Order: sequence, then C-alpha cells, then structure tokens
Amino acid sequence: MAFATVSDVATRQGRSFTDSEEDTVGVLLDFATASIADAALKDDAWAESLDPVPVILKGLCVELVGRAMANSEGLTSLSEQLGSYQYQKSFGRDNSAAFTLNAIERRIVRRAVGALNYEVRTPTAAEDYLEGLVS
Repeated sequence: MAFATVSDVATRQGRSFTDSEEDTVGVLLDFATASIADAALKDDAWAESLDPVPVILKGLCVELVGRAMANSEGLTSLSEQLGSYQYQKSFGRDNSAAFTLNAIERRIVRRAVGALNYEVRTPTAAEDYLEGLVS
C-alpha cells in the first residue's frame, strides 16, 4: 500500500486525472513508497504495515510522484543558443532520478522513522560523509 493516494496527488497538482493517468499515478505512488522505505532501511512489508502514515512521509511520497510526472521523459539537460541557433536535449538512461531522495529528504525519512520507533538517533560521522558523496 502506498503512503499516499491518487487523490492526494490530484489535490497537490490542482487538477483531476483521467483514468489512464490514475493508473500511472498509482504505479508511481508504489515506486515512491518503495524509495522512501529503502531510505528508511525498511522493506515493503514495513511500508504496508505503517498505519497511520506520518504526514511528512505522505507529503514526500506526493512530491516524488510530482517530480516523476513533471519530467516523465527523464530529461537531464536542455540548452539553447540564439546566435547561429543551436538546440540540445540530453536524456538519462532511466527515470529513476525522480525517485532518488536527496540528502535532506533522506534525513527527513530517518527522523520520521526514528520518531515512529521512539528513539533518537543521529547519523554517525561515517554516514554523514557517505551521504555527502552520494548527494
């Protein structure tokens, strides 16, 4: 079960979806939930058992889906030049970047999970260093 609903995404986008778009958003919600669970070092079973879903995780899930929808083609760069007109587009090999959490988003997930477990855990210096290499 995803952390958010198609209705949540539609509300965030300020529009309603067609049936086809609803199916697509449903799949994207599952991907976003899996990415959040992975950042929390948890599995799909954990994500499915989380009831109620913390608002911060629900919101992050909606934002990840919005990110994927905004760049569905996986565009990585776009450049234009006016003198001697030049136009260039670059695409990534996959669209997984939309579901890759940045350092701040990973910290949000860790804090939310820590609050669920009623424990306060700060990242070790090694985790902070490795996180800096990834982001």
